[in-house]
Amino acid sequence: MAVSVSVCIPTYEQTKFLKRTLDSVFSQTFTDYEVIVSDDSKSDKVKKFIESNYGDKKIAYHQNKPSLGSPANWDAAIKRARGTYIKILHHDDWFSGPN
Repeated sequence: MAVSVSVCIPTYEQTKFLKRTLDSVFSQTFTDYEVIVSDDSKSDKVKKFIESNYGDKKIAYHQNKPSLGSPANWDAAIKRARGTYIKILHHDDWFSGPN
């Protein structure tokens, strides 16, 4: 089933700002979206963070093996997108408000 917007979040080895990124997505008043995390990390730090903090949210998490590098990681997220529109939101970016 298609959605209106695919929010594609490429990540790499950090969770400090990822919380703010994901919180900003899940606080949106618009809800016809999917969240795709394309993780280029060598460790499972990002995966564990998402499982621990967002286990109740629908997040399509994918860890690239081997790491793809930038911008191939962005492309990997986009390839998984089902939305009519795509928003790339890097792991240290966030939406400034709920609208």
